[in-house]
Amino acid sequence: MKTTLLSILACFFAAIGWAQPQQIHLFDEFQNAVVIYEDGRQFTVPINFDYNLGEFVFIDKGDRDLIKQFADPSLIRHIKIGDRFFLSSDNSGSPTEIISQEPYFYVQHRGLLKNAPQSLSYGGTTQTASVDNYTGSFKGKGIISADKKSNKVLVGIEKVYEVKIGKKRKSFSDKKGFLKIFPKQKRASLETFIDERNIDFTSLGQVFQLYQYAIKQ
Repeated sequence: MKTTLLSILACFFAAIGWAQPQQIHLFDEFQNAVVIYEDGRQFTVPINFDYNLGEFVFIDKGDRDLIKQFADPSLIRHIKIGDRFFLSSDNSGSPTEIISQEPYFYVQHRGLLKNAPQSLSYGGTTQTASVDNYTGSFKGKGIISADKKSNKVLVGIEKVYEVKIGKKRKSFSDKKGFLKIFPKQKRASLETFIDERNIDFTSLGQVFQLYQYAIKQ
């Protein structure tokens, strides 16, 4: 059988597929964001969430476009990306988005990770950073080697919703989990509502509407 150049190239690139860039961020590209601090300071920087580090990182345009971490995310109130608001840190290792405060409705974009092929080097250097008073710049503070990052690749993102039932916070990601957070006497009618409208639990908008309906019943 005659082997064509195209088939040879196809096999070659399949064999080195591990060398292609691996997605480990929430967004495909860094997003311009406003970082809002508890003391009222605001800074605009390109931001993304790094699932290997479990933290938001930013590009420091004033320092050779290095990707850096925030020195103390607990000092940040919110991160605003377009019309979306995120918590800077909740120790979950995944970014949490604030959809509504009243009624309380948050969503955690949980990264589904797997080990990267052994030949893949995640590499790169990341620095921590602290705010330099009111100048709007960030300073690097120490170096974090690539060894600190777990060598993982992102294979998907699961939405985990957090709501309040009474004074208790409850989490769910699917129909079964949603029904479970409500009293048994409500579940039959809610299940009918879900089935009749074919609620998609990967759709944030549909789930938020479902929750609004459920708490009014």
